[in-house]
Amino acid sequence: MADVIENALQIASLLFCMTFSLYRIAKTRDKSWVLLFFFYASYLMGDLYWQAFIFFFGSTPSVSVVSDLSWFASFMFLYLLLYMENEKHKGKDRDISNSPLRFIPFIGPVFSAIMTIFYMSVGAVVCNFIYGVIMAALLYILISTIIRFHGTPCHRVRWVCHSIAMTSLAEYGAWTSSAIRYDVTMHNPYYWFTILASLCLPVYLYALSKEVEP
Repeated sequence: MADVIENALQIASLLFCMTFSLYRIAKTRDKSWVLLFFFYASYLMGDLYWQAFIFFFGSTPSVSVVSDLSWFASFMFLYLLLYMENEKHKGKDRDISNSPLRFIPFIGPVFSAIMTIFYMSVGAVVCNFIYGVIMAALLYILISTIIRFHGTPCHRVRWVCHSIAMTSLAEYGAWTSSAIRYDVTMHNPYYWFTILASLCLPVYLYALSKEVEP
């Protein structure tokens, strides 16, 4: 029951976010909204497979490659979104190439590597490795963007980064909880972290609206 409730909440959140994203695409014609829509759509595909499996078989899938492929794609769309935002405001950011600050973004890949080694030690090796690579790239560009646009006229780009950071922390909390605890009840922190991730999803809409609109 906990799986069904948590997944249903996330699906409802994603459907709302997709609908709003389509509205923003039609109104602004901004490519950033297209990438955000694909993030939501990819995430939703993984959730729908997960929910359908629970509905028909009464348990979570033991092999989750279908959902994982969708979730891989969703995080890659977030990376592309940040990459596009950087390219869109190129020349308006701070140059940190000769500053000690240039080393700070590497905290993301190091953190991802440490967590990936832990996840691989208790779970699937290939799947967790792929997640680790994608998250390392995402966290690197996320931290780099926050630093580069701090105190610049394009500082609103950082709002999108903060939204992604909240989701990433919630996801890591869920992954870590599922790695050390297996009970399917609301006492498992995994479900609270996934609910938090679901609540973070609509925040992207506000953050990107503030960034895209003048």
